[in-house]
Amino acid sequence: MEDVRRELIDENLRLLGQVQMIILRLPASLYRQQHAQLGSGSIGQQVRHVLNHYETLLQADGDVDYESRTRDVRVESSPDAGLDCLEGIVRGLLDLRTTYRQPGGCLQVLESLEGVEDLSRVPLATSLERELSFLASHTTHHLAIVRILAAAQGVALSDEVGVAKATRLYHEATEASQSFAKG
Repeated sequence: MEDVRRELIDENLRLLGQVQMIILRLPASLYRQQHAQLGSGSIGQQVRHVLNHYETLLQADGDVDYESRTRDVRVESSPDAGLDCLEGIVRGLLDLRTTYRQPGGCLQVLESLEGVEDLSRVPLATSLERELSFLASHTTHHLAIVRILAAAQGVALSDEVGVAKATRLYHEATEASQSFAKG
């Protein structure tokens, strides 16, 4: 399972590298610019949302509660605050490569489910690997939104931004087989 965890951490680090590139590339005014017509707020808000999810997992003591995550508005309004937050998350993920021990033998995500009479949070069994997989998918989704928001501001981002790992691997395999067939 350790190899799986490392692979998932590496995938998340790759995605967070895209977040870093976006923060560094955009002027603060574009980072903060609202996009009410697209219903997606600002790029900074998307970045903050993604980073808050990572912080929640990294700070969990057995219960992962994404709904109660911190929502530090400094991260969505200041690229420097976003970079500082990102740096701490990267350090935390790198530490997980070698130091993670699942707390109490059980990790659970707390979920609000409609239709449950007792409106309290429902604990669902999970694992670090499952949550890292979720974060990669979640980050990819929000990077796709960021790519649209950047394009609306006239900024073209890398073709890799917001593309799922499975799609990227499929395209790489397709290109490789086409190159081989032409060879």
